[in-house]
Amino acid sequence: MKKNSRVLFYSILFFYLLLNPDLILLDHSSSCFGQVVPPYLIEKPDYFQTLVNPNCSHCIDEAKRRAKELKQDDQVLCWTRGKSSGGAIPHRFFLNRYRVISDTYGVFVYDADAGYSRAFKASTDFRFHGWYKGIMVMKHKDGTIYSCLSGRAIGGPKKNSKLESWPSLVSTWGWAMKANPNGVAYHMYEKYQPLELDSKENEHSFKSRVVPDHDPKIALKENQLVLGIIPNKSEGGSELVPWCYPLEKMNEGGCYETYTDSKSDKQKVVILKQGCTGTYAAYYPVAQLHRSVQKLSEQGEVLEKQTVQLRVDLNNEIAPFEDLVTGSHFDVAGRCLSGKLKGWSLKACDGVVVKWYAWFAEFPNTKIVSPTLSEKKKIEANKTEKNDSNNRIKKSTSVKSGKIKEIAGTAELLKSIPKYQTTLIRYDLQKRSVILQLNGQKESKVYNLLDDAEIRFRGWWGRLEQFHPGDQIWVWLQIDRDKQPIGVLLLADQISQIDLQGLNVTIEKVTPNGLVLHQDGKTSQSYAFSKSFQERIGKVLFAVSKDRWFVQLRNQEIDFLFDQKDFSQIVKKQKLWLRQRWSNEGLPGTISFVHALSGEAELMLDHETMRWARSLEIGSEIKIQGNRITPKNPIVAAVKSVTPWRERTLLRLVIPANEITSIKIGDRVFAQVPAFSENIDMSEYPLFLDRPEMKSDKIEWFLASIYCSCGVKNNTCTGHFYTIASCNPNGCAAPHIARKQLEEKIDAGKSNRQIWQELYKERGDWMTRPHLLP
Repeated sequence: MKKNSRVLFYSILFFYLLLNPDLILLDHSSSCFGQVVPPYLIEKPDYFQTLVNPNCSHCIDEAKRRAKELKQDDQVLCWTRGKSSGGAIPHRFFLNRYRVISDTYGVFVYDADAGYSRAFKASTDFRFHGWYKGIMVMKHKDGTIYSCLSGRAIGGPKKNSKLESWPSLVSTWGWAMKANPNGVAYHMYEKYQPLELDSKENEHSFKSRVVPDHDPKIALKENQLVLGIIPNKSEGGSELVPWCYPLEKMNEGGCYETYTDSKSDKQKVVILKQGCTGTYAAYYPVAQLHRSVQKLSEQGEVLEKQTVQLRVDLNNEIAPFEDLVTGSHFDVAGRCLSGKLKGWSLKACDGVVVKWYAWFAEFPNTKIVSPTLSEKKKIEANKTEKNDSNNRIKKSTSVKSGKIKEIAGTAELLKSIPKYQTTLIRYDLQKRSVILQLNGQKESKVYNLLDDAEIRFRGWWGRLEQFHPGDQIWVWLQIDRDKQPIGVLLLADQISQIDLQGLNVTIEKVTPNGLVLHQDGKTSQSYAFSKSFQERIGKVLFAVSKDRWFVQLRNQEIDFLFDQKDFSQIVKKQKLWLRQRWSNEGLPGTISFVHALSGEAELMLDHETMRWARSLEIGSEIKIQGNRITPKNPIVAAVKSVTPWRERTLLRLVIPANEITSIKIGDRVFAQVPAFSENIDMSEYPLFLDRPEMKSDKIEWFLASIYCSCGVKNNTCTGHFYTIASCNPNGCAAPHIARKQLEEKIDAGKSNRQIWQELYKERGDWMTRPHLLP
């Protein structure tokens, strides 16, 4: 009798559990009567410690405190509303170790295996609990277990309820410092040390996963990232079907993009993309003005609201998303920073970047949205003429449709080359080499300068002999396939580095023998004046100043110090110095082609010669000298054509038959050209732009004569330093936007000078000079 009762009891239990799999609480796979039971919930509350209500500080203060350890590209979770306009939490210092932070600012979670970080409304009552269907879960003190992805209660007293989300996004520490330096940060005591993630998947997360259906029409991989959208309830109170966008499609555009789509048939969502930081944020196309509140994790009631129509404006670095109706500019966090709606914010949508397997497990009925070319055309057709002029790249960029229409290089050199700020120990002019002791190296090494290495001095191009041993310098190294350095690609003094990178150096304190200098994002440091500085300057009184200064250190002492006005003067002097050098020596370049039978050769002149070289007239006589051609017996050549080539200039030369055999491809030479007016160097308008007449030629001359001003950071944008013609048009929107603007201005009948002046007004000073941003 007892045996029959036990059989009946276990039979009922078995079928009950089959009908209610969510009640199965196991920490490993098991079997029952030969059937494998999926381990949906694995409870491991002690696996990760929860950080509860840590002490707070500000980003700008913690940047100083941990200047040597915080990196510009450190991934951070930012909450973007509330007091201090939100804040930032570096993953390496906090979320890699504490996967749940239960705080009065918000509940912050990081599921490294599922690939998402996000925030919910503030509470100190949550603790890490384990995994459910491959998704991290946390437990409230009342016993309710919540999904960290959706905030939905999967068990406990409040099962099926949902936590309120708190607007957040994932970005970088560098962006957070730029966009909101006074935002909240956690006080980084010594106990908070950076922790790198283990590359292996967490075994408990993996065991609890639900494998997504492999629909051949979808073909999404388990670890593929998607931007998931959890819509609000409809006006009638019914639940709307969530949807998601595969990021693989969105990653194919420029740094900044907007996507406006409606896939729920009820709600329209606008997605802001900031590719340089890997940030995707979802909003409803509505701007709201909230009543001011001082509470940590609340927004005041909505006082006003209005719809917005956003487009990308590459001329605004911090707030690149413009409302076409009001002209107001929003940043990727949805905050309006300028214009009529300044102080307003976009209505946040509950969206999160997450791996497909986790999103599918949470929302198996999800819609997958992959905009096709026809959909994009439809979106473009609904935009105004102003928007269309800057964003038609969605139609013209071949990568979007999956068909490559333009053959182009990857333009990714600057992303891979190592860059160092170091000290020049010694140099050898004859060998064109420098001795450097790079950061992290115990011994100094000899590095040869490439033939066409960029040398920057005093805010302009220069020569190696202008440097001094002990100078603080900025150096880029060219590397081979094995990532070993093969030569110096760029050498710049500290003054030029400050100018190129737009660094902000200020005087924080005056000491008896020197100054305390502060650079944004770095710890302040005290420097003494060098002996030569004191001899040159004498008794000059410095004062604490928030103005921008240009400093050159030598042997860790201040050897030169200029304010903005003085800096402009030293740049002018350096231009005159180099102009005299060109007059005496010639313009540097490389023989790129020789055809002895036709008596023609091609000379590729260096970046620094851009204005002089392109001002040469057809038929001009030049003299060429080099290692095998003495200055006393130079080759005389006639200029047949002048063509811009990225930042360089290609001269096609006609050379007498008895002379042309003296040169060969690869020779480094100097071309002595007729004397030019100072206006060529000093004028903001390049005189050579009056030359091209054909529309296609005009466009190419412009693109090869202006530098990109899109604001991409991390010293990676090729077009910032080598003209916009060097950008990869298949991976960046900027060349297409510039080309379209030029076409429209030319079609409107504007002169080259008018076009240049309008571009300068729109794009600013960055358009006319090389620059790179840290």
